[in-house]
Amino acid sequence: MAAARDSRRLSQIVSEEVDLIGRRSYQAKLTDTTSQSVGLKLVMVAIVFMWTSQISSENIVEAAIHYVGCMKTARPFAVLFDLDGTLIDSIGLLLQCVHHTFEGRTPAPTDEEWVAGIGTPLAKQLAPHATSEAEVLYLTTRYRTYQREQHDRLTSAFPGVVDTLSELSRRRHPMGVVTSKSNEMMHRGLSWTALDGFMKTTIGMDSCTIHKPEAFPVLLALEELGYSPDEAVFVGDSPHDIQSGNAAGVVSIAALWGPFTRAQLEPSHPQRLLNRITDLPALMEELQN
Repeated sequence: MAAARDSRRLSQIVSEEVDLIGRRSYQAKLTDTTSQSVGLKLVMVAIVFMWTSQISSENIVEAAIHYVGCMKTARPFAVLFDLDGTLIDSIGLLLQCVHHTFEGRTPAPTDEEWVAGIGTPLAKQLAPHATSEAEVLYLTTRYRTYQREQHDRLTSAFPGVVDTLSELSRRRHPMGVVTSKSNEMMHRGLSWTALDGFMKTTIGMDSCTIHKPEAFPVLLALEELGYSPDEAVFVGDSPHDIQSGNAAGVVSIAALWGPFTRAQLEPSHPQRLLNRITDLPALMEELQN
C-alpha cells in the first residue's frame, strides 16, 4: 500500500514538473530537442527512484505514459494559414480577373457570388457558368493569363502580417499555407510578399485532389510538419477554411480582416474569431497555456 501511495505521489510530481518544463520551454522559446532532453532526464530520475523504492513495474509504466502525454504540449503549436484574404490582400485582383474572364459573356457571376466561392478551386467556381469541360478550360486559361499579368500590381501582404509571422517564427511556431489557389500562383504570391521564408509547408490546389472544405489538405500540411490536429490551428477568412479546419480537428480561427463578415463566418462555428492578425501571437500563447 505504501509503495502504491508513493507511486501516485511520484507520478503527480513528475506530471507537475513536466508541465513546468513545457511552460518554461514555451516562454523561453526552447527547441523541441532541448525541452524533451530536459524532460527525459527528469523521467529517468523518477523511474530510477521508483525502481529502487521497489515500486511495481506497472506503476512505473503508468508514470512514464503520463509523462509522454504531457510532453506533447511542450512544443509550440503549428500555425496554418489560408492565403488570399488571410495573409495577402488580393481580393481586388481576383475580382478583376473574373471581370476580364467574363467580359462580353452572359450570364456572368456577380462579385458577391464570386467572393462566396473564394477558398475553393478555380475550376469549381467556373463550372456553374460554363456549358462544357472545354469551356471551363477556356475560361480558366483566360483567367490565369490575366492573373499572371496583373498579379504583382494588385497583390500585397495585409498590414501587420510580416511582423506577426516574424514574432511567431521567433517563438518557434512552425507555419504553413493551405490554399485552393494553384501552386504556381501560391508560390508567386508568397514570394512577392516576402512570406515564403516563414513557411515550412505549402499546400495548394495541385498538391492534392481533395480540397477545402474537406479536412484532407489541412491534414496533409500537418503530416508534412509532423504535427497532430490537437497541437495546431488554422487561420482563414472564409467559411470553407473554417469548415476544413473543424473537419480536421484543429483549432479554427476566423480572420475578420478579410472579405467575409463575422455574420457570414459564425454559422461555420469557428472556435476563435480574430479582429487583427497582430493579435495572433497573444492568442497562441493563450491556447498553448
